[in-house]
Amino acid sequence: ELETKGSNLSTGESWNFLQIKNYMDTPVEAKKIEPLLKAARKKPFKVLKISTVAKVVMAIIILLIGTPLIYFIYKFWGLKITAEYEFTVKTIVTALILFIIGLIFKPLAKYIHYKSAALRTAGSVALMILLWIVFNFYLWIFNDMYNKAGKLKK
Repeated sequence: ELETKGSNLSTGESWNFLQIKNYMDTPVEAKKIEPLLKAARKKPFKVLKISTVAKVVMAIIILLIGTPLIYFIYKFWGLKITAEYEFTVKTIVTALILFIIGLIFKPLAKYIHYKSAALRTAGSVALMILLWIVFNFYLWIFNDMYNKAGKLKK
């Protein structure tokens, strides 16, 4: 018999996922685990979704790094940096900001190039239909043969 403490199937192996059984069976208990499950489906910064301490620490780190960074950007805004080419701090910061905006709004880029996105989508749909036909044809021919070959003789 299964135990909810997470062990003791007949093999003696540990089944830790059984520890959340009560949370899944009881609606009142499920409300307690819901924020954790919602945070778990996120990819970045999961801990910030569930921990107030982590949020405070992150805010402090951002302030400690961001304040001097903003000050130096303001102070050296027009400073020319010379290497092989000549840049200003303004140029570098603007490029970084545009890069970050590009990362944030990357999913929206497909709407700018709607024709290529539409062609890609149409190609995917056509491939899906073609594969559906091919696999159904395969099943129509070979599935019956497989079923006959696998029958037990009496």
